[in-house]
Amino acid sequence: MTLLDGFLPTGLRSDPEQRRRGRLVLALTLVLVPNGPLFGVVLGMGGAWVGSFACVMVAVVACSSFLLVRHPGGVERAGHLLCACLLTALVASMAQTGGPSAPGAAWLALLPLTALTLVGRQAALVWLVLSMVTLGTFGTLDVARPFEPVPPPAVMRVIEVLGNACLTGLVTATCWFWYLQSDASRATLLAANHELEQARDQAEAANRAKSQFLANMSHEIRTPLNAVIGFTEMLLDDAERFPDDAVADLQKVDGAANHLLGMLTDILEISRLEAGVVAVHTSTCSLEAIASRCVEASRPQLSEGVELVVDVPDARIETDAEKVVMILDKLLGNAARFTERGSIRLSARVTDAVRIEVEDTGIGLDVERMSHLFEKFAQADASSTRRFGGPGLGLSIARELVALLGGEITVRSAPGIGSTFTVVLPQG
Repeated sequence: MTLLDGFLPTGLRSDPEQRRRGRLVLALTLVLVPNGPLFGVVLGMGGAWVGSFACVMVAVVACSSFLLVRHPGGVERAGHLLCACLLTALVASMAQTGGPSAPGAAWLALLPLTALTLVGRQAALVWLVLSMVTLGTFGTLDVARPFEPVPPPAVMRVIEVLGNACLTGLVTATCWFWYLQSDASRATLLAANHELEQARDQAEAANRAKSQFLANMSHEIRTPLNAVIGFTEMLLDDAERFPDDAVADLQKVDGAANHLLGMLTDILEISRLEAGVVAVHTSTCSLEAIASRCVEASRPQLSEGVELVVDVPDARIETDAEKVVMILDKLLGNAARFTERGSIRLSARVTDAVRIEVEDTGIGLDVERMSHLFEKFAQADASSTRRFGGPGLGLSIARELVALLGGEITVRSAPGIGSTFTVVLPQG
């Protein structure tokens, strides 16, 4: 293999399929070059000078394959050249050794197989047709005027034995070459799989480390932040002791601290979901109670004048109530953040599955932005983070939770009109 690769250009060696075909071209050339003169000598001893000359010339021409493979597209040209050399030698020798009953007639079957191996399927079909035409022509001519072997019977026996031996050796060598090639390909594939497994393990380890780091940092920051929120709320409870401007400042501190706490909660939740440590606990629960809980939590987030409409039946469903609450909190919070006027509608229907819709009259989205909407840290537009706030994790968390419950979440939206998020959850 290394010796043959030395004749192949660097660009050809980088392509496994072209390298394989290049090797086969060179290997077949090495078979034809010595065997051509050998058959030429035997045919010459029998007086078949035309066949003898053709075999020798074919061996000489076949040597050019070593030059052809070094040029772009040379492997295919060399493959066709070798098939043409074989056909020329066979036609010349068959014409003087018995026509369709000549020992070399069996070699015609090698032409399409050789073309298939060296060039491809279309070339194999072409050479199959040429082989059949050649054999048919010899058969037709043989009917009109039977071919008489030029060499004497003793030389014909030598030609037959030598031809069968070469044919067997060529087929065996080709099979062995294919075996070596497949073995090398298998080894390469195993090595590539091993590298992929190592890369996967490293990526999983890095992801676990990242999730653990985010979880630890979130917990470390939440502890002092809860203290800030707690003391701020205590001061606000005694607001009458402070001037109005101080109360306004305290409210800003409380709002900013709660906003930061929500961001940390989202980061912690997405890291837990990525780490696969979030379990599902199914129970029978009231859909109306879940909706009421989420609606009350989202009302303080509504802009002034925005109406929140609820159309949820009092139905019992089998699901993880806490996960559904988290999903609706994210969807209602998203709708409240991006809806400055109009209304938000929460509706649900229960059949074999639970279908929940959150519809708003907010800024809406175009098709391109909708395709990235559920990605982590995605925003409606480049100015959304500055204008509306939020890290862009809410919808990503909602999608992960819906998938965890075995459901599906979709969105319909149009710029300036609003968005409708639809969640379909199985029961049980």
